[in-house]
Amino acid sequence: MQVSEVALPVFTSKVRASAKWTDFATWISADETTKLIEKVEEVSPDYEIPENCRLIPVVTRYSRRAQVDDTHHPQAAIKVKVVFYERYFSKLSPVDQAMLVFHEQLYVLASELGHPNADQIRQFLVYLFAEELHEHVASMPEPFLYSQTLLALKNEAIFVFGDYIHFFNDNTAPAEGEPFTAQSHFHAFHALNSRVRELVSDCQEEQGLEKIQCMDQYLSPMYMAENTTDLENFMYWSHYFSDQTLGVLNADYSMNPELPDEEFHRYLAEFCDFMEYAREEQVINRPEWLDGGWRYCESFRESLN
Repeated sequence: MQVSEVALPVFTSKVRASAKWTDFATWISADETTKLIEKVEEVSPDYEIPENCRLIPVVTRYSRRAQVDDTHHPQAAIKVKVVFYERYFSKLSPVDQAMLVFHEQLYVLASELGHPNADQIRQFLVYLFAEELHEHVASMPEPFLYSQTLLALKNEAIFVFGDYIHFFNDNTAPAEGEPFTAQSHFHAFHALNSRVRELVSDCQEEQGLEKIQCMDQYLSPMYMAENTTDLENFMYWSHYFSDQTLGVLNADYSMNPELPDEEFHRYLAEFCDFMEYAREEQVINRPEWLDGGWRYCESFRESLN
C-alpha cells in the first residue's frame, strides 16, 4: 500500500481528484532540448551550476489559472498541460519518474495556494518517498494507527498545503451524506473547520489578537463542548485529540469519503472505543466535554443492531 494512501488518505483523494485537470500525455522531441534555455525561476539548486553546464528541462508545465467572476466564484477550472522531454525523462529511474510526475501534480495545487516556487514540494516528496518511511508503513499492523513518523508527515502536508480538506470546496460545501457514513463525517468536519476559520479570522480583525491566541480560544475543549452538535463534537475529538494532540489515531480514517461503509464502520468503531476509554479513564480533566461525541458513538452502535 502506498505511503500517501496510508498516512494521508484524504489528501491523496484530493490530489487524485485534481488529476482530471492535467494532461500528462504529451512528449516533446529531443530537438527541442538543443535550444539554450534561461534559468527556470522556480528552481533553486542546492549547489552552484558549473559554467560548462546548463539546466535542461525534463518537463514543462503550461497552466491556465481558474477564471473567476466579480463574486470570485470560479467560471472555468484550472487546466494544466504537462509535456515531457522523452530523451531525458527516459534516463530517470522508475522511482524518479514517479516522483517527477507526482511533483507536477502537487505543484498544480501549490501554485493555486500561492507558492512562489517548487522548493517546498521537492522537500515534501523527498520525505514521502524516503525508503525508511516506506519500511515503517509496511510494518504497521493497522493503517489507522499513528506514529510520530506519520504524524510528522501529515503535519508537513498541512504546513505546505494548508487545510487540504478545503481543496475544491471553497465555494461549494461537500455533500451531506447519509447518517454514519464517511461522507457525513467529511461534511461535518468541513463545516466545523470552516466555521472555526471564520471565527479565528474575525477574532484577529475585531480583537486584534494573534492567530494562535484566537485558535486557542475557538478550538478549546470547553468552547467545542458548548458549541457543537454531537457529530461535530466527535469530529473535534477524533481530529484534535486522538490525531493532533496524542497522535494515536489518524483522523483521516474518521472522514475519508472514499471508504466503503463496511470498512469505514470498522474504523469508526475504533475511534468510538478510544473515545470511551478516554472518557472513562479521565484522560482529560473534564471528561464531560466528551459527552457529545460519546452520545454520537452510542447512536452509531444502536444503528448497527
